[in-house]
Amino acid sequence: MSEKTSNPRKTHYHSTISRRDFMKALGVGVASVGAASFARPFIDLDDIASHPKAESVQPFWVREVDEPTIEIDWERIERFDTRNNAFASAARHLGEDRYKQVMAEGAKYEREGAINNLPGRTTRDLALGAAAQWGWRNLRVPWLGSPTTETPEEKGIPKWEGSPEEAAKMIRVAARYFGATDVGFVPLTERNQKLIYANHTFEDVEAPYEAEDKTVIPTSRDLWAIVYMIPQSLIMTIRGEYGGMGSSVGYGYARLGFTAERLHTFLHGLGYWHIGSSGTGVGPTPAWGNLAGLGEMGRTNRLVSPKYGNLLRTTAVMLTDMPLAESKPIDAGIWEFCKTCKKCAEQCPSGAISAAASPSREVTGPWNNPGLVGFYDDAMKCWEQLMITGCTTCHAVCPYNKMDEATVHELVKISIAKAPTLNGAIRTLDDTFGYGLVENPEDFWEMDPNEYPLFGLDPSRS
Repeated sequence: MSEKTSNPRKTHYHSTISRRDFMKALGVGVASVGAASFARPFIDLDDIASHPKAESVQPFWVREVDEPTIEIDWERIERFDTRNNAFASAARHLGEDRYKQVMAEGAKYEREGAINNLPGRTTRDLALGAAAQWGWRNLRVPWLGSPTTETPEEKGIPKWEGSPEEAAKMIRVAARYFGATDVGFVPLTERNQKLIYANHTFEDVEAPYEAEDKTVIPTSRDLWAIVYMIPQSLIMTIRGEYGGMGSSVGYGYARLGFTAERLHTFLHGLGYWHIGSSGTGVGPTPAWGNLAGLGEMGRTNRLVSPKYGNLLRTTAVMLTDMPLAESKPIDAGIWEFCKTCKKCAEQCPSGAISAAASPSREVTGPWNNPGLVGFYDDAMKCWEQLMITGCTTCHAVCPYNKMDEATVHELVKISIAKAPTLNGAIRTLDDTFGYGLVENPEDFWEMDPNEYPLFGLDPSRS
């Protein structure tokens, strides 16, 4: 975990700062941000909400763009072998001795925490974390799902048909009901096929199938990627560790499994293909989320959402032959903000996150896929920290992670999108107001149960 500082830490997750106080500290007023950004000042939040862009999937101040804000060299991108990801390759890259040492240190850390009744690592904390993770590892969704309904053909009824726009809205509504947040759609093209994992095979066959040694994607029809996000609990993230206090990480993956299987079953019942598991999926999920307009790449080399920050346990991908309306990449000022902020890198206990002043083409190891001009992370350092102490630091400290819709937070995000010269001041104020990891994670157990948000997700977002 990060070192203690003299700055005050929040023990709650809603803002207690008024809009006036925050804007005074920032040195600007609401009218100033409005005038600089939109050629006219906003009177209040109702005025902001009435803006024509307010009805879009993303907040009205987020622009759609033709290409992602991070530079991508498609010529250098190759189909990534999932055997090179951190979890699959740790023993190979660290060596068997170091791998075993790390796992032993992790077990010791957990045991000592419980024996010594350390905050966030007590027996009840570990039990809560283990319970939250149920369904993550023991209920893995297969490549083609395990639908619990018949196809329309098997029922003797017509398959569902509608326009791409109608289909997109329908999938968004269903996915939201099943547990996803935002949903975007990307047509599978010759270019972005490079973002399909190398262990999947393309074949000219009539339908997708899974064999003992391969999973097959057909080329006989046009395919679309359904990209959807599973949120992570902020209230637990700022208190917890990977396997301990509530395990916000494991709980997010567990919810992904239930969402993915329901989406499989829904598409099956409509009469369309559905390809993609709840594990490694079909490709690197931050990349697909970027293309689908769900967020921008951040300094952590992960997706950051305008609405949910980097509290996205995962961005999942499922392929279908249902024609859908394409969603575009976005520009919310996030990528530019990450270049200035560096908070995640400075507080990363393992030093896995790059603190470089400028993005680079240089990867840190085979766990990175070349082609981005970005901030490549050292996945082995991250993996070791994760296995020994558990770690959610980068998720807890990101200034974008304000899950409630308090006016002040929305104004800050508007400023990031429209007035990037204030980015440095915004980072400073985030520290000043004490956002990030809490001092006493055990205060969770003293909360009024009726005030704890369902699933640990703020109701104004979830």
